[in-house]
Order: sequence, then structure tokens, then C-alpha cells
Amino acid sequence: MLSHPVFIVGMPRSGTTLLSTMLDAHPAICIAPETHFFTKCAVAMEDASPEAREQALRFLQEEAGVRDMAITEDEWHTIRSAGGAPVDVLRALLKAYAARSGADIWGEKTPDHLIHVPDLMGAFPDARVLAITRDPRDVYLSQQPMPWNRDTIVETAWTWRRYAGRVQSYRSSYGDRFHDLRYEDLLRHPERELRRICSLLSVEFNPAMLSFHERADAALSAEPWKQKARRPVDPSNTEKWRGTLAPAQRWVLQAICRDAMHAFGYPTPPVAFDTRFWSDALATAMRSVGIVMRRRARKQGWISDSEA
Repeated sequence: MLSHPVFIVGMPRSGTTLLSTMLDAHPAICIAPETHFFTKCAVAMEDASPEAREQALRFLQEEAGVRDMAITEDEWHTIRSAGGAPVDVLRALLKAYAARSGADIWGEKTPDHLIHVPDLMGAFPDARVLAITRDPRDVYLSQQPMPWNRDTIVETAWTWRRYAGRVQSYRSSYGDRFHDLRYEDLLRHPERELRRICSLLSVEFNPAMLSFHERADAALSAEPWKQKARRPVDPSNTEKWRGTLAPAQRWVLQAICRDAMHAFGYPTPPVAFDTRFWSDALATAMRSVGIVMRRRARKQGWISDSEA
């Protein structure tokens, strides 16, 4: 059996946790928690200098997702012994984590690594990258209660549009090394989508991937917003925006993302400019102003992170 490192990417709250948990349920695949290596580690793509490697090692030891892996001292010794560039430290970490289960295919998921796919492909020439996309209106709704979310609706819309554009670009740039799917299709046709991914990874489909929720505790951190991955797939968990999203919010998201939404098969029904629309528009604008003001106050040190 051929084996390839696999990296799962996508806009946050687009189903990356669900996809990684499904793959991790396969006995031949091990998907590690988020390392944020390419998004946060300053020396991720530097040369093999001892200083760069040590900095990469310190970063990984302090990153929350890596702490969730509960790497032992013996495993850290093996990781430290691996030579090469900073990315080789990441490689050794992921291999050490996968060695516990005897999985042939190792990898990790960090949503924002989507903007670093060229770095991933360069550092891991045999890698396969899986990108998952979700309707931006449902992404926006899903991000709202998240404690880490501090974006306005306009910022969320532009991020989704930029990420969607990168996915489209990567399709032509990387061929079979890059595969993208929609969150909605994964929910409605999980076996079909997982079989496609298994083919890409040169591994046989395993039914355990469909009963992932029975062992999800082993693959998830304590972050409360990821707990839905402990439940069976719910095909109805789509198009929440139809009954929840305010008209003005839907208009903003559709106005900015329209072309990319159509390219991914998401409908953009018209919005009525009635009294409710203008009331929602004012509330949305005021909410965005509040977000920007709190963010500025946090940057200036006037309020704490928890208050922002």
C-alpha cells in the first residue's frame, strides 16, 4: 500500500474537525490535532540551522493542539533526534504520534493552513491536501458564538471569498495531490465522499469511518465547540441560514461572495429591501462597529482578551 502524509484545511467552522475525525477512525490513518505550524511558527520554512530547529521545537511543545497529543519524554527524544529543517521536526512529531496506533498514513488538520498549501506541498512532496468548503452563510452563523471569533461580517465574507479562490486555484495547480469537497456533500453522502478520499490516499475504505463518533473522544481536544464531532452525521445540519440569518446579513454575505458561491453550487436567493431589512442593516452595522472598537481597545491594552 502506498502512503501519503495528509493535511486537512479549510475555513474555520467548515467541517475540518468532522472530516479529520472520520479519517482518524480508519485504522491505517492517524490525523493529529491542530499544530498551526505554518500559521504561527516564525521559522516554519527556514533552513536547517540548529537555532531554527530549536525554535520550531519550542513552538510545537507550547502549542495547545500538540499538548493534546500528550507526547511522552521518549517520543520527544525521538523527535529531537530527527535531523533536518524545522519542517522535519513537524514530520517527526506527526510520525511519532501515528506510531502509537501503527497507522501508515499520518497527518494533521489546521484549518488556516489552507493559505499555506504551497508551503505544505513544498515541504512534503508526497503530501495530499484535503480542503473542505461550507456555505459562507452557515460558516458565519457557526462562527458567531466562538470565543476566538472577533471578525465583522464583512471580514468573514472576504475571508471566505479569498479561501474559496485559493481552493479553485489549487485544483489546477496540484492536480491529484489536492482534493476539495463540500461540507454539505459530506453530510448527505458520507460514504461516497470518504471512498473518494480513500482512493486519493491509496487506502481501502473502512466502515469504521462512518461510525467515527463511537471513538471520537480519542481524537478530540477539550475545546467545547468541537464536541459535535462526537455525534453521528446529521444530514439536516445544512442551510441553517434559511431560518436564522437576518436579511441584511444574508445580503452582505451574498453580495461579497456571490460569484464564488455559485461556483461551489450555493444558491443566492434575492433579499427583499423591506422594513425588516433596514432594521437588520442598522443592527448589523452597529454590531460591526462594536467589534472594531473592542478590537482596537484590546490592541491598545485598554481591555483584556476576555473582555474583547
